[in-house]
Amino acid sequence: MGTLYKVFQDDESGKSSKRRGFKELMLEAYQKRFGLVLFWKLDRFSREGTLATLEQLKKLDDYKAGSKSYSKPWFDTPGPFRDVVISLVSTLAAQDLVKISENTKLALARKKAAGVKLGAPTKSAAIIEQPGR
Repeated sequence: MGTLYKVFQDDESGKSSKRRGFKELMLEAYQKRFGLVLFWKLDRFSREGTLATLEQLKKLDDYKAGSKSYSKPWFDTPGPFRDVVISLVSTLAAQDLVKISENTKLALARKKAAGVKLGAPTKSAAIIEQPGR
């Protein structure tokens, strides 16, 4: 069993271009600072769709950094069947992201229609101007 090098984490969701932790992971893989990326499941690694996910995993292979799913051991199948499995799972992950976005927008529209004020709470000028604040 190996030693944990580092935990790469993103607070952002969406495309890897916005994910600082993901960028750092790929840079350090390129720099050969570790030999294996362990992720919970594929949609935690990428939700960008099949082509982007396969390209990212190929880069890891090129950098001599393997990849392994903690919760989905069948992901580690070698050979061409691995690409088929990744293609299917990454397509489902990308569709899941679309569904999450649609559901969020629908919930916000319902709240707005019900008269709920969206956004951060505001403070009145009287509260802001109170001494000691």
